[in-house]
Amino acid sequence: MRNLKQIMLFVMVGSLLTFTSCSKDDDNSGSGGAVGSGTMTADIDGAGFKNFKDLGQATVADLGGQGKTLTIQSSNSDGQSINIVIWNYTGEGTYKIDSSGLNSNTGIYTETDVSNPTDPNSTNIWSAPYENSAEESVIITKETDSNIEGEFSFKGKNAKDSSVKDVANGKFNLSRMDV
Repeated sequence: MRNLKQIMLFVMVGSLLTFTSCSKDDDNSGSGGAVGSGTMTADIDGAGFKNFKDLGQATVADLGGQGKTLTIQSSNSDGQSINIVIWNYTGEGTYKIDSSGLNSNTGIYTETDVSNPTDPNSTNIWSAPYENSAEESVIITKETDSNIEGEFSFKGKNAKDSSVKDVANGKFNLSRMDV
């Protein structure tokens, strides 16, 4: 279980670094090489988070006989990102962020100092679940061939300093990619 969480953490941080390393010359039209598009908003300890429109994606991965996984990720130019992974994804409905079952559904909130993103001390990561809670969930409200919409909330804990961030009132409408 710990190895899975470490792998997911590595993937999420790698995604963040990829997203924040785009050049100023990139075309922000949402076409021609954009990672994804759509909107994501949330309250992080009461402060607003809004993504950069071309830095969001909902990816549905078919794992063959092991079902599907949904990964929701988005970032902004301030070095903040939100990543959510849902195992055994079946479409519209409610998915609890918890550690029950073989693979746990996770929520991760990350802050990186964009002036020095390669310094390992410039990134802080708050991960859920660290305590199972009924209010920690993702609700997929609408799914089409091109978009996935929903709501989310979770509390993440930072392994470095044990601080907790409340990620609440989250909403997303992101482009969908199937792999």
